[in-house]
Amino acid sequence: MLFRSAATALNSKFCGDWRQNAAKTPSVGRGAPAPAAGAGTPSANSLKDGMETTTAFMKAMAEGAPTELRPDFQTLAKFWSDYAAVMARNNYDFARVAMDADFQKVAAGSDGVDKASANIQAWVQKNCG
Repeated sequence: MLFRSAATALNSKFCGDWRQNAAKTPSVGRGAPAPAAGAGTPSANSLKDGMETTTAFMKAMAEGAPTELRPDFQTLAKFWSDYAAVMARNNYDFARVAMDADFQKVAAGSDGVDKASANIQAWVQKNCG
């Protein structure tokens, strides 16, 4: 019974963290605001900051995820970390990234990302209401 209540508490905390972060994260699918007219493209510094923040977030989620989700979050965190490293090495220039051989390797190794994402989504729908 003690293990069960500890697991329930962990799931509850995880679900709360998930909801809080989802509410703060813009998504095109949820109608994120379009950039202001004349805003141009994001600067390398803003991309760098976003990539670093997301890398830290993915790592924290992988470390704090319920046991059954941890491998899926580790898959996502590794993919994101590898992608962020390629972006940083190319000074956040998408044209240069597209030509980088390591980016091709990262993209080719992304097969598990869709499955991990689907597993996380199914778990969250089932356990977080």
